[in-house]
Amino acid sequence: MNAQGPTFSCLLLPRPIWEQIAAQAVRDWPRECLGMLVGLPDGRVRDAYPIRNAAANPHRFLSEPYSLFAAEKRRRQQGWHLLGFYHSHPGGHPVPSHIDTNPDVNFWLDGSVVSLIVAVRPATEPCAPLLQDMACTPTAAQCAPISLPEPTAGVGLTSRIANHFLEARAYRLYPHRWEAVPLQFDE
Repeated sequence: MNAQGPTFSCLLLPRPIWEQIAAQAVRDWPRECLGMLVGLPDGRVRDAYPIRNAAANPHRFLSEPYSLFAAEKRRRQQGWHLLGFYHSHPGGHPVPSHIDTNPDVNFWLDGSVVSLIVAVRPATEPCAPLLQDMACTPTAAQCAPISLPEPTAGVGLTSRIANHFLEARAYRLYPHRWEAVPLQFDE
């Protein structure tokens, strides 16, 4: 990464790392999970470090300082670049919430890292809404479906794990707005 932000145009996620993140999202259900994505400056993820969620509200995440420090220490020891962070939206959509882009609660809003958002819900609930993208106003009070390419076109990843549907999308976050980043399996 450089001072202007990520130097990659696509986040490439190996299947075993996706399966690790998805398993964490299912395990932590109905609470949000979170972690750090590390790898090469071209966007190839090489590891994901879980971070403990210290938030009292199950629909929020707050990085527990010691596990965040341990993840950063591990990243530096292994020589990886910080590519971004991931977190889940249990029962929600794989798009940034108004809190994700709120500069009063999130200091990674300069586009310098990628945010991988994993929507997860039990397979007993309808899954169709997971596969629709939502365009949100800056206040996030009004959301409306928009058309984007299907996840198989490199926009996102989908899975069914342990009786849960999961979909992930990647974004660069800015104050009250976001940009989608292509996300693909690294084969």
